[in-house]
Amino acid sequence: MIKGEIMMEEKGSERPNYKLYVEVGAVYEPDGTMVPKYLRLTPDGEKFVIDHIYRAQRSASRRAGGCGICYSVRIRGKDALLYYEDSPHASRWFVESRYPVPEADF
Repeated sequence: MIKGEIMMEEKGSERPNYKLYVEVGAVYEPDGTMVPKYLRLTPDGEKFVIDHIYRAQRSASRRAGGCGICYSVRIRGKDALLYYEDSPHASRWFVESRYPVPEADF
């Protein structure tokens, strides 16, 4: 994966197998709904604004492993999946990646 590039779903593309943990800015609505607004791939990397959220549902990442809330989003005109993984040890956001990426310190 090229630095600063989010893995977007492409027909016939190589399947991603890794989790890339990312920084996400989210807003919490009065009803308790969590709404992601942007993500960053690295701590000082470019901010990718989420243009539209199609749906949010509890789901597993069958490609990279892990489960939580899967947000189907549009970023810069392309569709992507953003996961919120909530576990007893930590709650983190991730996207699927084609290549192993060392964990960043957020």
